[in-house]
Amino acid sequence: MLRHELTHVAARVATSPGAPLWITEGVPEYVGRKNTYVRLEDAAPDLASAVRAGDGPTGLPADRDFAVDSDEARVAYQAAWSVAAFVAARFGEAKLKALYLGVAASDDVKRQDVAIRGVLGMSRAEFVASWQRWLNDQVG
Repeated sequence: MLRHELTHVAARVATSPGAPLWITEGVPEYVGRKNTYVRLEDAAPDLASAVRAGDGPTGLPADRDFAVDSDEARVAYQAAWSVAAFVAARFGEAKLKALYLGVAASDDVKRQDVAIRGVLGMSRAEFVASWQRWLNDQVG
């Protein structure tokens, strides 16, 4: 919890107020949970259950899904964590940091898409599809 909150503080200067929560919550969740789990199911049991049931995410979590009073919030946080964990596992933590800096710098989706392509070399749709395959592989 402390590492999560400290990540928010450290990243604040590079974060646009309108940046998407899938990155601004996902990376702190990743930092906060790092080295505290062995399997995806340990860190994200609700997400793993949904993926196993064939009801995994169809896209990146929407900001509204993080609302504290929503039933989707727990899965949204777990999904956001898993996006960051996927990027770190596939591309490395330096790319995860670069992705955060690029996407979180703007509330403009087109600029975020440019950042995704620039850092990961793929479109948002390709990024989401690759993440979804990774989730399915993790849950097995």
